Amino acid sequence: DNLEPLKRLAPQHTKVGPSYTGSFRSVDVRHAKELTYEEFVHCYMEPNRPVLIQGAMEGWRARKEWVHEDGSPNISALEHVVGDTMVCVTDTRQQQDGCGEVKEMSLAEYLAWWRARHESQGGRGQEHSQQQQQQQQQQEEEKQSLTSQGGCKRAEYRPHYYLKDWHFCSVAPPEYRAYEVPCYFRSDWLNAYYDALGEAQKQKTQEQEASTSRGTSTADYRFVYLGPAGSWTPLHSDVLRSYSWSANVAGVKRWLLLEPEHTFLLYDRHYMRLAP
Repeated sequence: DNLEPLKRLAPQHTKVGPSYTGSFRSVDVRHAKELTYEEFVHCYMEPNRPVLIQGAMEGWRARKEWVHEDGSPNISALEHVVGDTMVCVTDTRQQQDGCGEVKEMSLAEYLAWWRARHESQGGRGQEHSQQQQQQQQQQEEEKQSLTSQGGCKRAEYRPHYYLKDWHFCSVAPPEYRAYEVPCYFRSDWLNAYYDALGEAQKQKTQEQEASTSRGTSTADYRFVYLGPAGSWTPLHSDVLRSYSWSANVAGVKRWLLLEPEHTFLLYDRHYMRLAP
């Protein structure tokens, strides 16, 4: 009986972009109230199958404070908590080999850019959920950015910044608990290891810290991703090929997942990778 959810994985046709239609497998959708830890391990973690779990964010502070009533992100709430924190944002319109140009600025500066961008669009595009809409929005931006100088038209470049891999938990006040880890993911050996390593390094002398800090990084792998409609990340595999979980607090995010047995399709005949 525990294998029954796997039988619901049936092929379906999903439209990707304005002109491509491909055959994909749907992902199981389960609710946290009826999905047990044992069933999650047996049906999803062990066979390495993705699953969408609804209701896992109930009671989260992030869900209460970071989201407007209409479902859009409340970026002012984040600015109030850690607005002076320095962050690194990526220009996703220039992403090559997995990463575009990275720029450092304060979170307040990034959110000011976000608001200005939103206002320049007349309030449009805050929650576009489909790739086709995002592409149309980008094309419209490029048309609107045409300026005339000396009778010649040129396109004014407008970056699209995306704040990703942001260590929010390490910069937020200790008493600010944005979320609680769902029961399915509490056996987190990776972050537990780096937490312990960080505590051990704090107890060393400054000289020892200087000699070891150039080696193993003690950064955790708890990230927050924040960006306006159209933000995206190229095809990639997660850190150390580990299992990952992600919670969509506000807005809409679309995932395209490739099954491990199809990894060979990402390489050419010389086994050179075709995607990051």
